[in-house]
Formats: sequence, structure tokens, C-alpha cells
Amino acid sequence: MQINPVHKDIVLVGGGHSHALVIRNLAMNPIPGTRITLISRDALTPYSGMLPGLVAGHYTHEEIHIDLRSVCQWAGVRFIESEMTALDLAEQLVELQGRPAVPYDVLSLDTGSTPLLNIPGSERYTTPVKPVYTFYERWERLRSRVNTAPEPMHLGVVGAGAGGFELVMAMQHALSSTQCQCHWFLRGATAINERPDSVGIRALAAADRAGVQVHRNFDVQTVSEGLLTSTDGQQFELQEIIWCTAAGAPHWPSTSGLSTDDKGFVLTHNTLQSVSHPTVFASGDIGTVEHSPNAKAGVYAVRQAPILAYNLRALLSNKPLRQFRAQKTFLSLMATGGKNAIASRGMMTIEGAWVWRWKHAIDSKFMNLFRHLKPISMSGSVSNQDREMPCSGCGSKVARNDLASVLASLKVVENDSVQMGIGAADDVALLQSSTGTMVQSVDHLRAIVDDPYLFGRITALHALSDLFTATDVPTSAQVLVTIPYGSAKIVRRELTALLTGCVEECNKAGVSLVGGHTTEGSELTLGLVVNGEASDSPHAKPVEGDVLVLTQPLGIGILFRGQMEGVAKGYWISAAIESMLKSNEMAGRIFRSLDVGTMTDITGFGLLNHADNMLEGSDSLRFAINPGAIPLLPGVLELSEAGIQSTLLEKNIQSLPAIDGMSKVNHAMQNILSDPQTGGGLLAIVPKALQHSVLDQLVAANYEAAVIGAVAKASEHRLVAE
Repeated sequence: MQINPVHKDIVLVGGGHSHALVIRNLAMNPIPGTRITLISRDALTPYSGMLPGLVAGHYTHEEIHIDLRSVCQWAGVRFIESEMTALDLAEQLVELQGRPAVPYDVLSLDTGSTPLLNIPGSERYTTPVKPVYTFYERWERLRSRVNTAPEPMHLGVVGAGAGGFELVMAMQHALSSTQCQCHWFLRGATAINERPDSVGIRALAAADRAGVQVHRNFDVQTVSEGLLTSTDGQQFELQEIIWCTAAGAPHWPSTSGLSTDDKGFVLTHNTLQSVSHPTVFASGDIGTVEHSPNAKAGVYAVRQAPILAYNLRALLSNKPLRQFRAQKTFLSLMATGGKNAIASRGMMTIEGAWVWRWKHAIDSKFMNLFRHLKPISMSGSVSNQDREMPCSGCGSKVARNDLASVLASLKVVENDSVQMGIGAADDVALLQSSTGTMVQSVDHLRAIVDDPYLFGRITALHALSDLFTATDVPTSAQVLVTIPYGSAKIVRRELTALLTGCVEECNKAGVSLVGGHTTEGSELTLGLVVNGEASDSPHAKPVEGDVLVLTQPLGIGILFRGQMEGVAKGYWISAAIESMLKSNEMAGRIFRSLDVGTMTDITGFGLLNHADNMLEGSDSLRFAINPGAIPLLPGVLELSEAGIQSTLLEKNIQSLPAIDGMSKVNHAMQNILSDPQTGGGLLAIVPKALQHSVLDQLVAANYEAAVIGAVAKASEHRLVAE
């Protein structure tokens, strides 16, 4: 729930070290009336100092990555998982890939750099060490190739700096039990020239001891497939070429109109403020401080963070900005493959296993800043009220029995035009008119995600899902919107993003948005009334032997409760969002094309309640459900086993009839079967003879579909767990 009206937007682009630390800083001391948004291509951002340890096998992938989505959830920062494509500085907009631009009042850039691919062939025939996620995927595939290669493989690292050294040493260590040979290519006779000579001497000696073949004075002129050629005509064949050279800038800073240095990096004052645009800041590798440029290194990004956080706050408060003064000397630690490292500061250089332990302690301390984060409240503690707050993943439902009781108590006037209304077990109403029968449904959700554009898409799909089970011809929609209090500018931004997402999904379904109503309130909500033309085609009725097909995995409610409690991993939530953005339209069409008419969408009442609802009015059939066949979203079982459950779960369970065989199902899975869903899939009754055809078509349409049970003759219990 939003407490303070928003008046300003600070947008952080890039999940680098500076921004991760700035988010922590602003979480501890929020700026009143200011909304913080982080835009990052990835929900996980690597800590560069631990990448060699990952390659060497000392760390897991998770151990070296900061979970940006989880950190943002903890900090109250809006997270948008998307890639910036351009900046519109005149309109103060961040252009994003595949979605609307995000407006800002103050912008901060911390997008990092990638190796400079300026050698002919380097862009096509090498693997850059950054972005880390693409490099690591390639590295994992490379390790598999090495293990199965019939002949020894030769792998090369180009780059004479500390990064190239650490990487080639890590690779050699990881592949030491194979016949693979690692090569290190240096432009000159020495290595790591940005540091004292003693560091390079130690590095070359360590490479020699590890068995790395060092190629001095190999100034790469061209790269072709599997071949390096130097300026003096030397050539060397390799099965893989890793590129770890000087940092290169992306194209967008210069094309956007920002002032840049001669290499294309954003040029800033020593306040980290753009020299050309005072509402734009840049830190880490993407920025170059005017008159005092430094090497591109993570240590500077870390040390710039407190200055950046202060200056973002100061700019909005019209206070003087502070200056960043880079250290002339700093501690440098380089791993040497195994659990050994070289340390240097100034002219001092030391080496040993204890140096690696020192490095490990420093790296771990940094990463622990972003792990096991305790919830923040205005008083610095979590109140009981916060713990009891309903989770957002419950489909915004009132419990099934409570709703049924209230509806049964109403004395609703009868109307001949209403063929099916609130007394029916269906989620849609059927209304007769002179031109035919209209299908109508309504849904209203609290914001399950803090990105209004995605929330608009999710809510539209959630509402339209009822139509997709009933008709091929959805036609129109109206909306009911509650926008959080804020300045007129902020309200326009929020409403634009929300309705853009909503209309995007309506348009895809051929649904016209014809009207609606807006109001301001304490939190963002969106409701849709959706209409369609009823289908007159008859459908086969369920019979014994039919199978139950579920089109999407379960677990939305548990995952978003886990996010509220700070225990759900960011990539689990990313997978859940991707699932909620999967429209049920094609699944409904596939089912109806095969005369499958008995189906429902799985939403707030959970799988078992919706399945039970399908049996209303049928005394001759029951459902036998196989819990082990049900697809689950990543992380759901782990969270359920840890006792995480959505707010509506207990009431969903209480609404169920007795279920035969449920005692044999483990408690975690029992809870998943009643977990409320937002944007869940469809459950359909399919003739057994058609199950393979249905599944093939659903899988081809990218649904994670499965047969989860069967229709059987009625017994004492309508639902059976097998």
C-alpha cells in the first residue's frame, strides 16, 4: 500500500555495483514523495570480482549474483526487467525493448561496459567476457565439449589486463583434469601494465606454473573462425577465443546526445552529473569523470555509490552536490585459478593462499549486503499488521464459501434476457438480446506487480480468460481504475503505463476498450468488464474415461507470498510473471476446435475448487486427480515445503468437500492444489482419444500442458487424489 503521494521519479538504468548500493542507501533513508525505479535487462546481476571464482568452480552461479528483483522488493523500489535501447533526453524518456518508454525526472546510468570489439572479426568469431550471462552460458557448453572432445582442445584468452589473467587462470584450473590447453595472448612483452611491474611478473610466473601457454608480443590484427592473426604475421589456431580486452562503450550515449569522452562513455563532472544534461548521472564503467578519468574497475563503481546516492537526493532538494575523489592507489586482488591470489597496493605486492582467503572474505562481505535482508518499516521493524497483509497473488478473491453465501442471500430481480447469472456455477453471464447471446464477465485485481504496464497486461489477460473458455469472439471491455495519489504528472504516467498494457492485450484478442471509470486511492487496482458473443456450437459432454488437461503450471499465490516475505528468488518471480503473461486464448481455441467445451480457468479459488465447481450439477461423475502429474512453477514446491502459503489458502481448503486419498499427498503439495492463482491456465475435460492431439497442439503453442487426472464414475467423494 502506498503511504505518501509520489511527485518525482528517479529512474536507475542498469544493475551495476553502484546502483545496487544506491538502492540499499535509499531504502534505509527514503526520499519523501519520490519513486525509485530500477531498469535492468536481467533480474540477476553478477559481482565481477567473483566471476573468475565461478569459472574456476569455487562458487556457484547463485553465489556470485545479486538478486535485483528481491533487493528491489525489499527496498520498495519498482523493478522493470527490460533492456534500454535509447534515451530521449528532450522528453526525458528511457526507451525500452518491446514495451513503452519510462519517463524520469532524474536519471542515473550504471550499465557497465563490454570488451572493445574493434579488431576485424572479433565481434563475430569471439566470445566476449561481458555480458556475463552470455559468456557463462557459452562457458558451460564449452566445458561439455571439452569433456567429450576426441582430441585436445586449445582455448585462448585475448587481453593482457587483470581480467584476462584471472580468467585464463580460472579456465586452466577448471580444465586441469582434461587434455585442454589454455593460451594467454599479450599485445606486448609484459602483462597487467596498469599495475606495478611486480604484479605482472608474479602473474606471468603463476601462469607458467599453472601450465598456461603465454604468447607475448602477439598484437592481434584479425580474427577469423578459430584463428588469430597478429600484426607481424603470426597465426594460432584455437577451438574457442575469449575476448577480454579494454572496455568498450555502447552506441546509445553518443547517439542520444549526451556528451561523451573520446571512447563513447558518458562524460560527467566529479559530482557524477552529466556535463551536458544536469538531470542525468552516470557511474561505474559507463561514466568517465571529466579531467580525472580512471581505469574501468569495479572498485570505482563501489566507491562512487555513496556520492551518487547523496547527489540524487541533493538534486531533488536543491542542495549542493558532493564531489567524487578517486583514490590514487587502492587494494587490488587477483585470483590465480586455485585458491591462491596476488594482492597489490601502490608498489607493495604479496601472494599466497591467505590472500585468496582475504579476497574471499571481502567479496563475501559485499555480497552479504544483498542477502537475507530484513524487512523495513517506518519504525524499522515489521509490525503484525504487515505480516497479516493479504498477499497480491490471490487473484483478489473473497473465499468461495463466503462469496456463495452472500450471493445466495441476495434477492435479484429476474429478467428474461439473463440466461445465466449469479446463480450459475460459471464465471461468465449469458445475456440474450435481439441480435444473439452475449457473454459477459468481470474481474478486478490489486497490483500483483509494481510495474503498471505489466500489471495492465496481466489483469487484462486474467479478465479475458473467462471469455476464452466460453467463446471465440470476445468483443469489448470497460475498465475500472484506482490510481494511487500523486501529482498530476505522476498520475498521468501511471495511468498511461497501466492502460497501455491493458489495451495491448485487449487489442491482441480483438477486444475494443470502449470506456471505463478512474478514481484515486491508496493503491493501484484495475478491473475489467469484458464482453463477447456466445458460441452456438454444441460440445461433447464429459463421460467416464475422459482426461483432465491443465495448460499452465501452478504456484502464483505461494510465489508472491514468498516475495512479500523476502524468501522467493527473483528468477522464480520472473518465471511466474512470464506464466501470467501467457494468454489462454489459443488454448481455448484448441479445445473448442476439438469440441471440448467443458473447461474453466484456474484463478483465485485454486485448482481443486475450480475442478469441484466443474462437477456442479453432475451426480454421476467424479475427478481422479494425480498430484504428481501437475506442472509447477520454479520454486513453488521449495517455498511450500518451507511453510509459505498465500492468504486465501486456508479459506480455499475450507471451501472444499472431503477428498478421498488426500492424506497420502504430502502437505506441501496439498497446499499447492488449493493455491490461488492470478492469470492461471485452463483446466479442460478432454475425450481420452483426443488427449495426444490436444497435448501436441498445446505444446506447439508453448503451453506447459499436462494430463493431470481422469473422469470416473461417481462415488462417495467427487474428488479423488491418486
